[in-house]
Amino acid sequence: MMDFNRFERQMKLKEIGEVVQQKWWNSKVLVVGVGGLGSGIIQGLVGAGVGKITLMDGDRVALNNLHRQWLFHETDVGRLKVEVAAEWIKKHNGEIEVEMIDEFLTSENIENYLSGFDLWLDGTDDVQAKLLMDQWAVQLQTPWIFGAAEQWDGQVSVFNYQESNGRSFRYVDFFSPELNRSMVGSCELRGVFSSVVYIIAMEQVSEALKVLGNLSPNHVGKMFCWDGWESKAYSVSL
Repeated sequence: MMDFNRFERQMKLKEIGEVVQQKWWNSKVLVVGVGGLGSGIIQGLVGAGVGKITLMDGDRVALNNLHRQWLFHETDVGRLKVEVAAEWIKKHNGEIEVEMIDEFLTSENIENYLSGFDLWLDGTDDVQAKLLMDQWAVQLQTPWIFGAAEQWDGQVSVFNYQESNGRSFRYVDFFSPELNRSMVGSCELRGVFSSVVYIIAMEQVSEALKVLGNLSPNHVGKMFCWDGWESKAYSVSL
């Protein structure tokens, strides 16, 4: 059962109050990828009071993760990321329901895992996983929050969220379905600045909470972009 005292400061905001806080507590979300973006996403969701969180990742903690994956410590190296993250959640708020899927998202297993959620959050650096989520979001009528961070730059958008005019937008509205990992790069291939990862993760959380609380997300039909070198934010609209 949720203790409202824990969230009293954010509940003072007129847009939130008890009604939205209860919506967040009743929400069930899936975090796909428990790396850099996923670490920040998890911290943000837990802090805000999202009550049911499923973590999906088949990877283990590595030493070169630690500069940007702030859920983990040196003593966690070699352990499954979902296990460490689940332990962190339960230590922070033991009332949150946590489930773990220690697999990567693939075309072979996606049908087994994506149904039954109010929202998905993308913490991957795998373009094929993003394309799969985009495809299945339409089939399952589930909104999802895209995120990407590489070098000094990051992007966030809200996909498959239906606006009041009935229109929704997809990942493939911005990016070609022919993309592959070598075309778009990754943290592993090209590096990333750690604070960019956290900024993008927090923006994903903000949009997720707006979707879950019916608070009108900002990044629908446009891509929020963060330039970490210049410390500038801008949006690209369809």
